[in-house]
Amino acid sequence: MAEETDKTGRDDDRASEPPTDDANARDEDDATDEADEPEAKEPPKKATKRAADVAAPAPEARSAVTVRAVTPPPPAASLGKSVTAFLFVMFLLMGGFWFLGTAESPFGKPGQPKWKVGKTETITLTLDPKDDDNLACASETAIAGKRCEFKSKTEKTAEKLDDSTMLKPYKTTADEPLLAAGVWSAPEIAKGKRPNGRFNYKCQFKVEGKITRPLVRWNVAGQWGEQEGDWFVGSVSNCTVEK
Repeated sequence: MAEETDKTGRDDDRASEPPTDDANARDEDDATDEADEPEAKEPPKKATKRAADVAAPAPEARSAVTVRAVTPPPPAASLGKSVTAFLFVMFLLMGGFWFLGTAESPFGKPGQPKWKVGKTETITLTLDPKDDDNLACASETAIAGKRCEFKSKTEKTAEKLDDSTMLKPYKTTADEPLLAAGVWSAPEIAKGKRPNGRFNYKCQFKVEGKITRPLVRWNVAGQWGEQEGDWFVGSVSNCTVEK
């Protein structure tokens, strides 16, 4: 017990002793070392900015050239199909027009009658008072003893013809062409009794045959014209002037 007391007393005496010169020297050296250590400097701001610029991707440069969309040409196969379709449509149109222009077509062009040889048709002729002198046809064909006044444009028929055997060209009020004889035989339309202007003449027309492509003249001073197709030929009877 007495030993512990003595040890404690010695420690207290040491603590109360003033510091020696060596201790003071060591403290000064430590303070000097701490003062000599360099302070850490803050990195410059410019370096940080440059690093940010390097890290960020550069924006893509916009092209000053405007690119126009070019439509590619159609494939050869498509072009071939278009040409084929076009030709097919043209073929159909041509066939349709040909059919519409035939006499057998229900939509045949005006002036193409659908009469039958041997039949008698009721017709209405459109006449001018001078038609008996102006109208003439030319053909070498004779049908049922009837023929045109001329064989050709320059040659008259050798046979002697009268109104009952001389064919002349006429048209109906429906624009139907025909060659007929006997039109001017009726007393009703004898010279001096005819209407002053153009008039309609209703008759019974006996169809006796056809003449192909006759030459027709509508005026004594006019030109001959070659007609297309066949013209029906016959004689008229029981005619009356329409009032």
